[in-house]
Amino acid sequence: VTVAEALLGASFEIETIRGPLKITMSPGIQSGEVKKIVQYGINKLPPLQKQRGHHFVKFELEVPKQLTEEQRDLFMEFSKVEKKIN
Repeated sequence: VTVAEALLGASFEIETIRGPLKITMSPGIQSGEVKKIVQYGINKLPPLQKQRGHHFVKFELEVPKQLTEEQRDLFMEFSKVEKKIN
């Protein structure tokens, strides 16, 4: 997940054992947060084999090691605005 996607939210298509699935990530998600997709996992063991378990998606934030000059300027501006708010 990019910094911008974590701040603003995004939609992704992920691969699951049931096939591709589009999920939505809420704005403000934190690195390491987990989203549970109910009944999208593997089938349970007998006698509950008709029921499905859950699929879990863990979000990891990708912080860039290098920024372009434009990105740096934008983050500096964001930092100034953030300081005014706090």
